[in-house]
Amino acid sequence: MTIDPEDIPLLRAEQRVRTFDEMPELIRQIGQAGLRVFLVQGVFDIVHAGHTGLLRASHRIDPVNGLVVVGLENDETVRRNKGDHRPVNPLTDRLTVMSELRSVGLVFGYPDTPDYDDPETYLARWRALGPDAVVAASWDPHRSLKEWQADQTGTQLAYVDYRHDNSTTRMLRAVGYEE
Repeated sequence: MTIDPEDIPLLRAEQRVRTFDEMPELIRQIGQAGLRVFLVQGVFDIVHAGHTGLLRASHRIDPVNGLVVVGLENDETVRRNKGDHRPVNPLTDRLTVMSELRSVGLVFGYPDTPDYDDPETYLARWRALGPDAVVAASWDPHRSLKEWQADQTGTQLAYVDYRHDNSTTRMLRAVGYEE
């Protein structure tokens, strides 16, 4: 699929949703147009202020020549790593919500099912996508692991100094959701 990177901000929300298989070529095209791709990865199950703040901070890395691309974990990955009752919202719904956010250029779901405890499973993703940088919070407790992953794949990390103490897990516990 060919896309003019200048048209991305003009795309309707449903046009911002792409497949993983489309993303390597789209990222290449975006780079050829002189833009930098900042990959933000996560579940984004119940979107809260921590999520939107992270995305805004990611967009501010390079608001003129940068594009935030969000990769969402698929439902099986979330179940494997967070429990049988998660995600609350299926991938299709999470893709729809994320595509509506102004700071997000493109969004896609990952087809693989990595184990969070096996950091090498993420290397193939980064190599296939070839982003300019993967966004990581400066306070991330897994910072050294992400640095190792970036080093292994020749990918840069783009640190954002944004912290919000809420999380989807914390919100679910507060309302008595059983995991």
